[in-house]
This record gives sequence, C-alpha cells and structure tokens, in this order.
Amino acid sequence: MNNWRRLLVILFVAQIVLWQQSFVPPTLASKSSASSSMPSQQSKKVTSIHTCLPALDLSSCKPSESMKKTSKLILQAIAHKEAKADATCWTTVRMMEHFYAGRELSEHAALLKIEVGKLILFSLWARASNTSRKCTLSEADITNILPKQLKPEAQVHLSPTHKIHNPLLRTKLRHYHRITENWRLLLSLALEQMAGHGLFASGKQLKPLSRRAAQLLAQTSTHTTIDLLNKARKISIKRSHRHITVKDIQAAYVHFKKQWKLANHKGCLGGLHLAKTSSKKQSPSSQPKKQRRQTQVSTRQHLHKLTLQNIEAKIRSLKSRNRLVWKEKRQSVRVLINRIIPDVTLTKDGFESLVTLLEKTAGLVGAGYLPMRNDTYMLFQTYLQWSQKNPAFVAQKHRPKHLLNIEWVFRVIEQLIPRKTLANGDVHFYLLKQRDQKNTHVVKLLGYQLDAVRDTTLPWWILKRVWKKHPSMRALGPFAAELLVERISELALLFLQETRVMLQRDKQRVLNAASLNKRMSSHGLGIAMLPPPRQHIKWPKPLLAQKKQLLKSYPRPLFRDVTNTAGLITQRCEANNYPIISLPPGRKIHSVGQVNSAPLQPTTRPTSQSTKPTLLIDRAVSVAGHQAYMGAGIGVGDLDGDGRVDLFFAGEGCNRLYQNMGSYRFRDITEKVGLRNWKYDSRQALFIDANADGKMDLFVVHSHSPSKLFLQQPNGTLVDATKKSNIRTHWGAHTATFFDYDGDGDLDLYIGYYGTANFRGPAITLDGRNARPNQLYQNMGRGVFREVAAAAGVASRAWTLAVTAVDINKDGRPDLYLANDFGRDQLFINRGHGTFKEVARRMKTDDRGSGMNVSVTDINADGYWDVYVSVIDMFSKNLSFVMPGHQSPFRLDDRVLKTAFYISGNKMFINQKGRGFSPSERRYFEPGQRGWGWSTNFFDYENDGDEDLYLANGWIPGAPGANQRNQLFLRWKSRYFHVHKTASISYKGNSRSVAAVDLTGTGRMDLLLNDYIKGPRIFRNMQPATNHWLKVRLVGTRSNQRGIGATIRLFTTSLPPQMRLVHAGSHYLSQEETTVTFGLGTKARAKRIEVYWPDGYKQVYKGPFKKRTTITIHEDRQPKAAVKGQRPAPSREQK
Repeated sequence: MNNWRRLLVILFVAQIVLWQQSFVPPTLASKSSASSSMPSQQSKKVTSIHTCLPALDLSSCKPSESMKKTSKLILQAIAHKEAKADATCWTTVRMMEHFYAGRELSEHAALLKIEVGKLILFSLWARASNTSRKCTLSEADITNILPKQLKPEAQVHLSPTHKIHNPLLRTKLRHYHRITENWRLLLSLALEQMAGHGLFASGKQLKPLSRRAAQLLAQTSTHTTIDLLNKARKISIKRSHRHITVKDIQAAYVHFKKQWKLANHKGCLGGLHLAKTSSKKQSPSSQPKKQRRQTQVSTRQHLHKLTLQNIEAKIRSLKSRNRLVWKEKRQSVRVLINRIIPDVTLTKDGFESLVTLLEKTAGLVGAGYLPMRNDTYMLFQTYLQWSQKNPAFVAQKHRPKHLLNIEWVFRVIEQLIPRKTLANGDVHFYLLKQRDQKNTHVVKLLGYQLDAVRDTTLPWWILKRVWKKHPSMRALGPFAAELLVERISELALLFLQETRVMLQRDKQRVLNAASLNKRMSSHGLGIAMLPPPRQHIKWPKPLLAQKKQLLKSYPRPLFRDVTNTAGLITQRCEANNYPIISLPPGRKIHSVGQVNSAPLQPTTRPTSQSTKPTLLIDRAVSVAGHQAYMGAGIGVGDLDGDGRVDLFFAGEGCNRLYQNMGSYRFRDITEKVGLRNWKYDSRQALFIDANADGKMDLFVVHSHSPSKLFLQQPNGTLVDATKKSNIRTHWGAHTATFFDYDGDGDLDLYIGYYGTANFRGPAITLDGRNARPNQLYQNMGRGVFREVAAAAGVASRAWTLAVTAVDINKDGRPDLYLANDFGRDQLFINRGHGTFKEVARRMKTDDRGSGMNVSVTDINADGYWDVYVSVIDMFSKNLSFVMPGHQSPFRLDDRVLKTAFYISGNKMFINQKGRGFSPSERRYFEPGQRGWGWSTNFFDYENDGDEDLYLANGWIPGAPGANQRNQLFLRWKSRYFHVHKTASISYKGNSRSVAAVDLTGTGRMDLLLNDYIKGPRIFRNMQPATNHWLKVRLVGTRSNQRGIGATIRLFTTSLPPQMRLVHAGSHYLSQEETTVTFGLGTKARAKRIEVYWPDGYKQVYKGPFKKRTTITIHEDRQPKAAVKGQRPAPSREQK
C-alpha cells in the first residue's frame, strides 16, 4: 500500500514538473517570435498558443457543462455589480487605467494589458485545476495556489483595501474593484474555453469555479492589474517613452512573472500584433463527424445565447442606474437621443435611418468580416453598401467560427472607424472636406456627450436587434462587446453632430431621414474618415547622451535656498483673518486645525522645518470652498525707486510687502507704508502706475472680499483708493492683468473669475461656463475706471485661473489669452474700436483640459509669440452623471478632490505667423512626468542667449499630486532637458506662483516661489558670472510710462534673435520686473534693438551696445519715414 502511495506521489510531482516546463503564456505572438529559433521538429511552425497549456485530464468532470454554469455565474455577478453600482463603459475603464498609471496607455498597450490580465488569471486557474482533486474549484483551492505576494490581500473577501496603508493605492484598489473589469477577464476565459479559441485552441480545459472561488480570483485580479500599471509606468518613464507602450506592459509582466513565480512564459509574449489564429493543425477529435457537428452547433447556440444575455443585462443595468430618466412619461431611446442635440428635432424616420446605419455597422463586425487595409481614407457609407453586396471580398477564410474576441474586433474597427481617443474621454475624427487629404477638419466629440449616448442604451439596443435578427452572428466576448458598443456610440454622435452642423448652415431645425442621408452622401463624399496623425513616442537616444554632457558643464548647486536668511515670514498663514462677511444665512464655519493667532515673525530656522497644517481642510477652505486651495501669487516692482525690485507675497505669504535691501536681505515694510487689516483671501498682487503719476501703485485681487487699489503718495505710503477708482470685484475674483487694450496710453484692467455668483458650494458645469463673468475695466484717467467687459465681448464665464495680454498676430493691438479650469481655453483677438473676438477654436488653442497657467516665449525666434500652457486632466470615480450635458453640475468637495487622479498634458503652442497655433510640446521637451503644474516661467538661467523653463508642481496634502518636485528645464539648441531632483530648486512641495527676478542687479535671474504649504521661498542663482548680459528699460511718453505691453527684440552677432514682453500680470498669479534681461553668452555682441510699443509703434536702435549694461529707451514719436535707424542713442547705465 505504501509503495502505491509513493508511486502516486512521484507521478503527481512529475506531472507538475512537466507542466511547468511546457507552460508558456499566450498572447500577442509577434513576427519575431514566430520566426525565432525552435526545436528541429517545429522549426517551420509558428509558436502556437496551445503549446503554452498544461495537460489536464478532466474527462471525468464533464467540464463543458460545468463551464456553462461558471459562465452563467459570472454573468450574474457582473449584472449584479453593474445594477448596484454603475455600468462602467469601455472608455471609462480605460480612463481609470490611464489616470491610475499616471500616464496614457497606447491602444495596443491597453489591449495587451487585458491579455496579460487574462494570462495571469489563467495561470492561477490552471495551477488550481492541476492541484485540486475536485471537479469544481473551491475558495480553498484558489487560496492554496496564490503566490505569497498576493495572499495577504486576497484572503479578505471583497475587501481589497485590507492592510493597505497607502491612501492613494487604497483608493485605486477600492474603485477598480467596484467595476466589473476583473469579472470580464474571468468571463472571457470561460467563453474561450467553451469556444475552443485562443488559450484553449488545442482543446485543453480548466475546471469550473465555485462562486467563492470566482470572487477570490476576481479580487486577486484587481491587485495584479494595479501592480502591473504602476510597474509599466515606471518602466515607461525610465525608457523615456511619451506614454505606456506595448513593450512597457511586456516588461512589467516579465517582472511580475518572476516575483509571483508563475510558470515559464518564454515564447508566448511579444510583438505589437494581437493574438493570431494558430497555423498549427489541431489533432482530429475522437468524436464522429456528425456528433462533432452537433456539438459545434450546440456550442455556437449557447455562446449566442450568452451574448444576448450579456447585452440584455447591460440594458437593464443602464436603465436601473438611470431610472429617474426612464420613469418619465413617453420616454424612449429616440427622445433621449434628441436631448443630446436639443437645438434640432430628431424625427421618427430620421431616428430609424440612423439605426439602420448603425445596425449595418454592427452586423458587418458581428459577421466576422475583416475590412481590407486602407491607409488613405474610408468612405463610410459607400463601404457599408459595397460590403453588403460583396461579402466574399471582406469575409476571411479563417474568420472565427464561434466567438469574436477583443483582438479580432479591434482589428476590424481600427480599419472601419479610424479615430483618436484622448485621455479625458473625448474622441477626434479626422474627416475630409473634399477629395484632398490636405483639406481636412477635426470633429471633436466630447466625452460627457458620448456618456449620454451610452446612457440612452442606444448602442446596446442596436446590438440586441442585430443579434436577435441574425442567429448567424458570431458570439461576442465581453470586452469585444464593450468595444463595439463604444464605437457605435461614437458613430451615432458623429452622424448626429455632422448632420446638425449642416442643418444649422442651411438654417433648418428638423433632422429627418432626408437630411441624414444628404449629409452622408453630400458631394458624393459623405463621411470620409482619415486615420489619426501619428506622433513620435520616444526621445532620441543621442539627445539623452547630449543631456549628460550638458549637465556636466553646470556647477552644483544650480540654485541655493536663501529663504531662512532673507528676513521673510515663511510660515503658512492660516485663515485666522479670512473674510466671512459674505456668507449666506445659515452657513456655518467649521474651524479645523490650529489657527495661528500669534504675531507673525520672520523665520530663523530652515524652511524644511516650517509649520505645516495638520489637516487638509482649514478654516479658509471651509469658508471659500476649493478656491482656497488655489494658492496665491507674487508682486514684483520697484516701489521706492531705488533700482532694486521690492516684493509682495499674497495669501499664504501673509500679505507682506518687503523692501529689497540688497544682498538677498529684505525688510518688512507692510505696516510702515500703511497696509493694515488684511484679509488672507488675496490671490494676486500687481505693482503698476494706475494713475500715471510716475509712482508705483499696488493692486491686490481678493477672492471673497473686495479687491483693493492702493495709490502711492509723495511720502511713500499707500492709500486705499478703491472706492474712488470704481473697481468693484465680487466673490470668486482670482487673477488680473493690466494692459492698454484701447491704445489711449493708460493701463486698463482685466479680472478673471474662478467661482459662481453665489456661495452654494463650487457647483461647476461640465462645459466649465457657469462662473461669474470676467471683468474689463477701462481706465478713464487719473485712476478712475469703468466696467466694459460685456460691450467689449470679453465677459467670459469660464473658470479662469490665468490670463495674459499679448499681441498674438502682430497687428499692434494686445489680445487676451485665458487658461480656464474645467473647460476650453479662450483666445480673444483685439479687433480695435474697443471690441474683441473669441477665436480659440479657429486658432487651435481650445484645449479642453484644466488650463492652469499661461506663459509666452519666442521659442523658434520668428518674431511671433508662442504660448506655453500648463494643463492637467482630472478623473475621479466619485463623480458620476446621468445623461450628462453641457450644463450638468458637479461639486468638487473634499471627497472628490482627494480622489482626483490626474495626467499632465502641458501644451507648447507654436504661433504660425498669427494664423493659428500648432501643439509641439513633444518636439521641444524631454519626455517625463510633468506633475500637477501651476506657474511656468521662461527665463535665461545662465545668460547664454536662450530661455530656460521652470515649472511649479504640487496640489494638496492627502491627494494625488501632493508634495511633488518642481522641475527645471535647461535649453540646449532647440531642446529642453529636465534637471532632475539633485537640484535644490526641485524640492518637494505644493508650489503655486513663481517669479524670475534679478534681485541683486547683477544680471543673474533668481527665483521666487509662493508655496501653498511652505509659504514664500527665495532661490539664489549660483551660476558663475562668466556670460554677459544686457538690460533694457522702457520709458513711455505717449504709451504708459513703463511700457507695459511692449515687445522688445534683441539681435546679436552670433545668437538667434531674442524677444521679451513687458507685462503686468502673467504666468500663474505672478509678475516680473519691467526691466528685461537678455543673455549674450561669452562672445555675442548686441547689434540692434527693436521696440514694439503697446500700440504697435516700432522703434529701432542700432548698436553696438556695451555688455553688462542697463539701457533706458525713451519712446520717440518721430515720423514713420524716419523710424528705422534714425533714433538718437538711448541712455546707458553701467552696472
């Protein structure tokens, strides 16, 4: 008896060893792996999926019948979760993966992630099937085979956050486990086994699962997916990829294969192409031919039935989630679709015509057709009609017999419906206007409108009709069904939106079958789709070598933190003096955390030890809402006229005015000049000459109390002149800029708002257009203003975070560029005569991400201002909508803000000679994580003649994006290289505003920061004074005295032309000195200066000019015929 037991043990161990040696995972068999070296007997064969499978003898368990029960069990679990929580669509899940990874996944990488998830589950499932003696796997069977690293989390049922202390990881796991992605992986495996496809092409089978075992595997899948995404992100950054690629997912899988001690997967993972049908002939079945045919018919019918059950369950889940909408009388899919395009009337025959088009599309895919390759453009309706008449040309000889998986459907749709999906869920179609690929236009479908289409159940209803009408349709895997529904939703909205545009052009309002057919066949072209433009992903390796060589030439450190010796108050000012007088009745103040009531004193300790708030929500936030998180800015100007710039730190900087004493020492003169009784809701401070008396005045923007204008008196004190000025700001004022929009020589004021008209919590609409209107104050002279925003056409209702005034098209009139949160940015072109026109869409700057900052530079030295906008896209699973539209509101409470993940999408817009902009951030900037960006400042760090870039990052404690490193980019030729965390300037924090200023007059630009938590900071430029420089100061006569709004261009003997803007309010809540600095390097000599005054008047001065000199240029209004080269030499001040 003992001998028999020993024999059984030996045979069992041998079986496991043989299985481990033969097991390799399926997926993505590439051309390279297909042609790689193999044993001599298989040298001519492609690596097959079924060579990766273990040998399992399950004949006594009748697995085919049991797997049907398992698939039914999984379908029930999916339906229950989606009806209880929400029926998360394909795009939402992909967005979750993008944002949880911290960067985008390419479409192929997202598909490979699904295949890898299936592979990991299959490995665990197969291991349990091998080790268990039962016909149905139990929870204990799964627990016993889990790798050590997965057991602690997986042992707690339906609580993947157990024993996890990282709040961000806990949020990711909790939210990802709420959706049904992990269950779909299990369902895919079950359906593929029944169909004998993919992993089960050789006929091998797995044992069915009990309910508890399925729950445990699904829960484990949540952890493995998040781990895989995090690892792929790190690998992508290390490899300098723009986003996560297929190879990054592969490398992450190989890493976890070793960590989790999965079977040897060599030979089954690789390449960019999705899993292909194996060319290896399968061994003939032992069943008689007739019985085999009956089994296939039975399997096909059962899979078709499961497909219909999945579709119907999805429809029920959507109706349950949107039950308030469906309870309305006379509700129908057509009525709901018409809500998405309310400005036209969708008739019954128009709706039926739309449904017919969508059914043809779904039927083409469901029949297993694969369109021919088309690299030019797709005439959509023409192709549909042709494919119906000539199915033999599109039907593939080896198309799937029973089941369409995600790989097949993706290949079909990629050819049939080319488009581009953005990280925020928006979709772009590239359509031809004529039969010329150069004459194209982009149709932008908004993500929330696509959500509304899916909420109507239209795409699932289409699938239900097609699959009920045609039993010959192949069954759909769960991911294939989700992807097909997604594309049908996009097509539906595309057809509706394009037809609506045509009707609006023809001044009609009825969308019927005739109008839809007219748009689909207009000019014989119809909807002609182009593949989206391809973009380079990887930063060239030679540039990385150049970066290493470049950084060796710089000293260490690049900057030195001198905050603790400068005499500034560096503790963060709490809300002990926050305004509460505007609160509505019944609004309570909840004071959370310690409120500092002691007198403020300059710090005498390092800033790393400065006081930090103990909790996220303090009194300021409880009063002001999330605008209190937005931080505050820095005012820069020579208030006392001694030639050194003085500073004003708003908000967290405690509203302190500092006199520059030289040598990086400052004195607090706030009380001395008469500034008292401050409110800490201040956002931005600007030094300007408001009344044209030659003395610097001070304007401070307050968000929840009235903004203040202080005029400087002859004795140097500042007197509140707000009432006399007629400037009246309201709740939500945020940012401001002074500029001369009407060309009359004095400074006008533009104020951007960030908040609604009343305090009922920050209720934001999805289009981001429900804030209080922005204000434009026209200067009437002597410091008196009048509000004219509506008449001028600039009363934007966007949530404006930053604004800059700059002449975009070189017509001599300043324009306005607005960076808006929650909605599209805006560009207002000054038309003269006191009016503006919004042209962001035409100029291609209407980015829909959250714009945080606007900065300008002439990056290509063509004489036109280019624009850099720091942008983030946010995502929180705690936000959900029913039939969302433009005006659907949502609230950014603390629960949402702390779970809002983000992707940085900063934009570098290159000015195309004033005719439009081209986004070119990838061309100029080294790839990498940009962070939660705020102020971005261009300045010449080492005075070598080109501008470098500093980017402020960080958000709020306890949220994604908190405590991030600021980033310094040094320019070499036309590229910007990131200086990593070795620099002190890249400290971890939550910075907001930045100003690049020469604090000592030595030509070296220092950096000032206002940090949301750590308060003011000063960084001294440590670059050796080997490069030369030239400063230019303007004195206006007809224009404002300091030349605010003027452009100065410098030409040298050996460097590209440089350009600087004299402004009063730009970047994020900051300001820079009006005396501008140009770097000359070691050899260049300045030979010509061009000045474009605010009204476009041009002055030209010819050199040579002395190095290390400040040149003062006075505005000289000579006749235009004598302008060029005819000016008297400007005055110079040797430094």
